[in-house]
Amino acid sequence: MTKLIDTIMILIDIALIIYFFNYAVSTTDMTTRLISCAAVTMEISFIIRHFKMIKKSKEVH
Repeated sequence: MTKLIDTIMILIDIALIIYFFNYAVSTTDMTTRLISCAAVTMEISFIIRHFKMIKKSKEVH
């Protein structure tokens, strides 16, 4: 069950990265573009943190 939840969370993060990236590319407003780039950066950091949590939980078990 945990692997399923982890997979779903990572897929949601990847979908959000794709959405924010496409939104940033398609807009001409610089403020919106910067906010979208910040959102992409945060999603990438969430994925990295999630992988670290998965690795740490595997070491414990």
